[in-house]
Amino acid sequence: MSSYTTAIKVLLAAYLCIVLTLTLNAKDALGWYNLVTFRGPVGGLQYSKTKCDMKALELDPKDALAWINLGSQCGGGRVGGLQYSEKECYIKALELDPKLSKTWNNLGTMEGGRVGGLQYSEKDCYMKALELDPNVANVWTNLGILGGGRVGGAGR
Repeated sequence: MSSYTTAIKVLLAAYLCIVLTLTLNAKDALGWYNLVTFRGPVGGLQYSKTKCDMKALELDPKDALAWINLGSQCGGGRVGGLQYSEKECYIKALELDPKLSKTWNNLGTMEGGRVGGLQYSEKDCYMKALELDPNVANVWTNLGILGGGRVGGAGR
């Protein structure tokens, strides 16, 4: 059996496990979050990435990673009767977990925003991302385009 065939069998098994999880418990937020990978049918209904993320967040609105997915993969969506933009999804994720370096970068690319009552400029977001993880090249590039800044006490 080729490695490609083996990989397909593993993915199919994973998908079937997720579908079974959701068939047994349609309120399993992690199951909906994981179904995003496959975007397959559950109970005869087809679910898109957006619908999976929105369902996961309806069941667990404190899931920062699901908020990131809804923003980055879907450009936002409706959760709990409210519409969230891509930027609002990143803000929601950062309010739940402010240590998400890549999400600070994402918010920077959206020209910054208000997180936890504080306003962060585009540049502030990049500096925050680099304080959390100084090894992400594209964030350094983003900061450089804005003229650089002080990260971790050092000017660069």
